Amino acid sequence: MANLRVRIVVRHKKDGKRSWIVANGKTDPPGTYYLRQSVGSQPKYTRAGDRFDEAETAKIRLERKLKAESQGFIVPEEISADAKKFHRIYRRHNHVPV
Repeated sequence: MANLRVRIVVRHKKDGKRSWIVANGKTDPPGTYYLRQSVGSQPKYTRAGDRFDEAETAKIRLERKLKAESQGFIVPEEISADAKKFHRIYRRHNHVPV
């Protein structure tokens, strides 16, 4: 069976040692949120944002993607929000690119 569980974690530094703390959105230490999922027996961490609500949205999307892939659906790659879209604009009268 595929690993479909995803957790939101925060990387925390205490006494010079770093550790992962499961986030709940209320008592989290300051830091960047990550999504933790298991790929086989290895944990995989993916950056999910600086706020808990961003991480929660990313968690839901990742869980849905993993569930769809486990059921055999082909999931297209997501287009990043930073990707710029270019459009060619033609002049109306002589159709020369601007």
